This record gives sequence, C-alpha cells and structure tokens, in this order.
Amino acid sequence: MSVKPPCPETRPGPALAVLIEPAPYMVAMTAALAARWPTDLTVRYVSAAVTQNWADAPPETVLPARRLSALVSLWREIRSTRPKVIFVAGWAHVPVLAAIVLGKLSGARIIALSDTWISPARGIRAILKRRILAMIDGFCPAGQRAADYLRDQGVPPEKIVPGRMSSDTTAIARHIRTLGPEGRQEMRARLGIAADAPVLMFLGRLAREKGLDLLL
Repeated sequence: MSVKPPCPETRPGPALAVLIEPAPYMVAMTAALAARWPTDLTVRYVSAAVTQNWADAPPETVLPARRLSALVSLWREIRSTRPKVIFVAGWAHVPVLAAIVLGKLSGARIIALSDTWISPARGIRAILKRRILAMIDGFCPAGQRAADYLRDQGVPPEKIVPGRMSSDTTAIARHIRTLGPEGRQEMRARLGIAADAPVLMFLGRLAREKGLDLLL
C-alpha cells in the first residue's frame, strides 16, 4: 500500500523563532521542534547573555548587540526566508516586538511563548500591549496563571494552549517508586541527610525573581 506525500499546500513552510537567550531548555526545545518541523526552522536570539552568559548558541544565531542593527538583521531575515510561522518569546523585547510586527506585515502566523502572569502596564502602555497581543495568532502560556492573564487581556480562549515549563514530576515520582524505602534511605545516607529530615530541592538561578527566599 503506497502513501501519498502531503500536498505542498498543507506543509507549514519555513519557520523563524525569535527568542530571548540560549538557555539550555530553549536550545533543547528548538532542537526538538526543528526535528519535527517538515521544513526549515531558523533560530535567532536577542542576546547570548540576558540573565547570564550562555555558551550554547552558535554566534551566527545571536542578533547584533546594537538595536538598529538587530532590527535590520531581522527585517532581512524575514524578507529573504519568508517564514510562514514565527515563534516569539513573549513581547517585551524590542527585537521580539519587531518580529511580531514585521511577521504580520509579511503574512506570517505568530505564535508566542509566555510566562507573564502579572503586568504593571497602565494607561497607554496597557492599550498598546493589548494591540500587540491582538496581532498574535496563538499563545503557549507556561501554566494556568499565565493563561488566565492572557484571557484578562482580551485574548480569545481558542488562541490559548497552555504549556508546562516545569520538571517532569511524573517521571521523578516513577523513579522514586523504583528506589523503594531502602533505596531512598541509602540515598539520604550517601548525601548526609538524616532519615527523618524534610528535604526541599531548588533548581534555578540564584536570582531574586526566582523566589528562593519564599521557598526558604
């Protein structure tokens, strides 16, 4: 039995991802997306060091440091590759905003990843933000609070597909079950943790916005 290849019209066409920085999870995410995307996926980062100095991104994937040069580079990228879909990380950085506007002008669909769940924007800024959000075709918020925020901003529910930017707790729980009580006690002994001591684990940057003080 032969299977006909998909019609060219059904293929999504080339895609562009404009992200903030090459944090390991972003690099892994785009690599997984590129492996599944049927056509070319180009990745561009605003900077290699927004929150810290990441070394995982090839230099050619990072936009120029000067804002005007970054915008010109994006304009040339979109003009030459004509992406059908543009993935963006939020809407707070100028190059990302430019990718949204230029993408819409070129006819691309815009998909935004977001972990924003609260915003201090008021007045004109709040109005402009709603205008920008209205230009985006689909959202992948990182959890329920971010999804609720988008709905509060007037984003139709059908445009929102919540994602999960968290650890795979199901896999962790499954591994713990395989250890059994003896294995867990052996691990505590190896790490110098008392058998009855409560244990908290934090994985992230030692930065105020991560809320480690609240955890403690």
